[in-house]
Amino acid sequence: MWKEQSIQEGFPIEFAFLVDLDNDGEARELLPQFGDDKAPLAWYEIDGAWAKNVISPKSYGHGIGAGDLNGDGRTDVSPDGLVRGTDGSGTTDGVAS
Repeated sequence: MWKEQSIQEGFPIEFAFLVDLDNDGEARELLPQFGDDKAPLAWYEIDGAWAKNVISPKSYGHGIGAGDLNGDGRTDVSPDGLVRGTDGSGTTDGVAS
């Protein structure tokens, strides 16, 4: 049975994806689309407890996706701007608008 756990409060979530953001070949990281641009652009991973990985202090509007957009072999996060992939430790190359 699944146990309910709160990992983020204060913002509505429109939807969420399970994606491979640490590039280990398994889609186990949670990437939500918050319904409020004041919410952080973040992804969450579980390693005993949920850990939040903030990409940017704000969201970038409606719509979010993930995939290797620039062919470097790492998963990129694509909100309204482009966020290049993580190095597996939660560190990103940054946000480009």
